[in-house]
Formats: sequence, C-alpha cells, structure tokens
Amino acid sequence: MSEEEQWAFWNEMNHDVVRKLIQNESALQNISSKLDVVLARTSAIAFNLQQSPSSLLNEMEPTDYGETPTSSLSISMLCWLHRVVTEGAKTPESSRGRLRSVGVWVGGSTLDTARFIAPVNFVRPLLELLKWWKSGYSDLRKGERRVVVEALASFHHRFLSLHPFLDGNGRVARVLLDQAARELLNSGVGTELVSDPAAYYRSLAAADSGDLRPLTDLIGVSLR
Repeated sequence: MSEEEQWAFWNEMNHDVVRKLIQNESALQNISSKLDVVLARTSAIAFNLQQSPSSLLNEMEPTDYGETPTSSLSISMLCWLHRVVTEGAKTPESSRGRLRSVGVWVGGSTLDTARFIAPVNFVRPLLELLKWWKSGYSDLRKGERRVVVEALASFHHRFLSLHPFLDGNGRVARVLLDQAARELLNSGVGTELVSDPAAYYRSLAAADSGDLRPLTDLIGVSLR
C-alpha cells in the first residue's frame, strides 16, 4: 500500500480508531498508570528507586477522556495504536504493539552509513515526552493556532526521534498528529504533509538541528 493510500485509509478510519482507543484506554487506565511508573523506575541502571514510590499506594482519580484521547497518552495507548496501524503490514507479529528491544537506524546498510540512529535508551525520554504533552494539553486547548502547531511539530519530531517501535513509527506519529490536530484545532492533517517526501524529511532533518520552523510550516499548510 502506498503512502498516499495509507493516508486515505487512516483518514477514513480515524474516527473509529479513536473510539476503540478510548474504550480500551478507559478500561486499562489504572494498569497503564502503574506500568508507566514501573517502566520509569527500571529504565536506567543506578536509578534511585526510593525517589519514585509505587503508585499502588495511591488511589487513582477517575478521568473522563471524552473525545480527546491524546490528552491522556500513555505507553499502553501507544502500543495499542501500534497494533492497530500495523494490522496487515509486514511487521513481525512478535513486534506489533511492543516497544523495541534492539537498536535501530534509518537509511544505510550499516551504522556507519545510517542517516539516523535511534537512541538505545529511549523509554525514559518517551515517558518524559508523554508527561510534557499531557501537562501542556489544557493550555494548548486555549492557545493560539501558531502555538498549537509549534507544539504539534515538537511532539511529532521528538516522537520520531525516539523511534520507540521496531517499525511503523511514522504511521503512529502521523495518526497521533492528525488526532491531536483534530482535538486542538478542529482540523485534520491532509496528505500535503507527505505529498513531497523529500520536503518532509528535510523538515525533520532541520528539526534534528534545532530548527522546527520548516516542520511547523509544513504541518500548518497541511491542516484542513
């Protein structure tokens, strides 16, 4: 299936996917929160466990997610979404819906020729990214359009930089981007985002160098 066909399919199925995510996330939220803490407590050698008490000691407050699932993004939601977007793909079944356990790179046949090398220790930064997004979500709902688009660009780039899954990261990132844009701007992300793959990858490369403007502009013009 071509990139354009994938976009058309996911735009059509987006609403149904969101409802499935809400239903499953609501049922598993308590478990998800505890798993997030476990991942954070075990992601680095020599991490002081005394500084992160178990969430099992705390009562979980009920949350109403409504139609804004990205306001409560978690590891379990990302894994569920990965399973959804890799349905029928060539992704090994053992890797679907699971964070990668090996190092990966993009472009080139070896590390020496790779265009991009994903970090080996990515779980803790991923948790920090989700925390950053959720902590700023309510302000973004009231923010100016340009501020929201900049936040979308930052999240999109940071997620892709971590490359948390063996493959399918681009599809997950673009579904998240589209859903977040719908929630915060009442606009979906059109095929313009990737209609020129070279421009899209140039914008990501610029973001790697600290310049988010090309990606922000590209996302801005793709909103519809």
